[in-house]
Amino acid sequence: MVNVPFTWPASAVDGFLIAGMDAAAREDGMTYPRSLVSEVQEKFGRLLLDHSFPLDSDGLIDLDYVRRACAQRVEIVRWLTERYLGDWLRDRNY
Repeated sequence: MVNVPFTWPASAVDGFLIAGMDAAAREDGMTYPRSLVSEVQEKFGRLLLDHSFPLDSDGLIDLDYVRRACAQRVEIVRWLTERYLGDWLRDRNY
């Protein structure tokens, strides 16, 4: 599960969990397993947050920021899927 609201603090699940927007800036409890937050940040850099309006200096929506945040989230999900579900998916020819 990734970015599901009201999942902070992340509880134990069969797989992985990255808490939703209510966990912004709270590394403690953001992920299950707990070590995952530092692994994600090491691999993908600072997590781009989606809990506030991404406005530029003119007060307009910063679409580049929105695109970067979405692209980062997709790459994180791809990496997590391969890491946690890769063998399971390959065994089923997905």
